[in-house]
Amino acid sequence: MVNKDQVAGVAKQAKGSVKQAAGKATGDRRTQAKGTADKAAGKVQKAYGDVKDKVNKALQGALDVGKRRSPTPPFFTCSSSC
Repeated sequence: MVNKDQVAGVAKQAKGSVKQAAGKATGDRRTQAKGTADKAAGKVQKAYGDVKDKVNKALQGALDVGKRRSPTPPFFTCSSSC
């Protein structure tokens, strides 16, 4: 499952790549540097989203395991031999 941080991170990376290429093509080092920074920020945000997704999946898996456990056995009543 993809979360909003993963999507936003990929979008920032793409935006950064475009800025970086534009800066390189025009010789504008400032735009190129901003593009590089945007790409790095996008990678960090995507990595954060990836970790968040893994944690959510692990928690969901743990909850699913708990649901699959058999319920506690019923209490047995003592028969006449008690």
